[in-house]
Amino acid sequence: MKKLFPILCLMFLTGCTQREYMKALKAVDSIVDVDARTAGALLDGMDKTAMKGKAAAYYAILRNQIDFRCHIPIESDSLAMVAVNYFGRRHSQFAAMSWQSLGQAYTGMKNVPSSINALLKALELFPDTTDIQYSRTRLILGGNYIDRGLYTDAVRVLELAGNAFEAAGDKEGKALAEYKKALAYQGLKRYEISGPAFLALKDNPALDMESRNGCNLQLAHISNSRSPSNEDAAREALVWADAYIAGCTSDSLKAVGYTEKGISWYYLNENDSSYSCLQKSFRLTVDPYTTSLNYYYISAVAVRMDLMRQALHYMRLYAANEKKIDEMGSRDEITQMRLQHAEEMQVQKSRALVGRVVLISAIVLILVIASLALISIQRERRREAYYIQLHDEFIRKQTREKEETAENGLQELCRHFRTGTAYSLIQDLQMQHRSMKAEERDVVIHDLNLYFADMIATLKAEAGKLNQQEICLLFCTALGIDQDMIADIICTSRSNMRSIKSRLKAKVQTSTFTMFFGE
Repeated sequence: MKKLFPILCLMFLTGCTQREYMKALKAVDSIVDVDARTAGALLDGMDKTAMKGKAAAYYAILRNQIDFRCHIPIESDSLAMVAVNYFGRRHSQFAAMSWQSLGQAYTGMKNVPSSINALLKALELFPDTTDIQYSRTRLILGGNYIDRGLYTDAVRVLELAGNAFEAAGDKEGKALAEYKKALAYQGLKRYEISGPAFLALKDNPALDMESRNGCNLQLAHISNSRSPSNEDAAREALVWADAYIAGCTSDSLKAVGYTEKGISWYYLNENDSSYSCLQKSFRLTVDPYTTSLNYYYISAVAVRMDLMRQALHYMRLYAANEKKIDEMGSRDEITQMRLQHAEEMQVQKSRALVGRVVLISAIVLILVIASLALISIQRERRREAYYIQLHDEFIRKQTREKEETAENGLQELCRHFRTGTAYSLIQDLQMQHRSMKAEERDVVIHDLNLYFADMIATLKAEAGKLNQQEICLLFCTALGIDQDMIADIICTSRSNMRSIKSRLKAKVQTSTFTMFFGE
């Protein structure tokens, strides 16, 4: 007993130390929104090596949040994974914040698909949807949607985030949400919405200086969109571009400003000035998208100046750079698929654990459930005839409205899908009269699951378990894709497609089957 006494004292003291760390970390957390740099300085003063368990995970969350707020480069997800591995997917504030922290890490690492997945998990886990952290997660998610080209989704998420910030009285959050929403409308080429928004935001004191200066760049881009037929718009773009360049704090940021300036000079037929600005941007930037614009317009200017050798050289560089961008997108898709696979494995393990718990609980609750079932059956039998009639009429009305909504929703989703990469890929393959490669098939199936995710979930709820072949057949048919191409996508023959279609007819409702197949 005497030998155990020192060990027990050490355990007690260690526990007290961890509790003290938790109190200190909560104090830092309370000022992160007010002054992130001061919070970071306080965090730096703590001995992170002495923290264990929950305190270490909480430290990891705050470290990632502060670095993200202060624009400190995040080069690894290892710190965020400490928090995720500790808190897991429990429905708690800490669990949600850990996934938010992982999403911020992936955002800093420019791994957009992984960031989107992590942030969506965070949104599922936040217990209080009015919490400011919940709104910040939506704000970051909206920015990632913009980077991924999912502008409609970005507008939806950022609208919700902006409303929440406004309700909480957070002017900075509201201004940043409005700025990112304007960027999403810019991506949709809805300049009639984004233009006035940027004009209002560029003088908004609640918005940070870098974003306010970014408004000048976007206004230059909007003016250049009108420049081919309007020289005044091109001159206006020059003014906005100069204002943006003057407000930049680094050469890499100035690069895109010189690109817009070079485009303006191009539309004003000032070839020497255009060539000079584009070359300057090319020297300053490492961004592949800005580089592509530079190559394209430099080659166009070279053609005007009868420098055909240089024009051909830059067009080749442009083609090579576009191919590089496409390859980057393919790697993003592969990363996302691997992440989804890992998530599915985790879900399966969780379901197995829940199944064991449910089995034990069912033994205890079986008598109660049986009693409730008997009461429910007797109540149903006692219903009056007129009530049944009214209820059935109500159900029929709901069904008709649901069918109309579902059909309109399907048409809208199909319209969005036809603007994406997968649909263009299918059309190219049909023109080439060749079969799909495995990686091309993966791209198509991934985009089908992405664009039609909500409708797939609804169908699974109605029809039970639908496999990937059945899902692909439904939505490829709705998109009007050729039957041979559909057979190639789902790796089967035309004759087997008839069997799959028959199974679907037995699974889904008649109205749903008619909506997809017109039969």
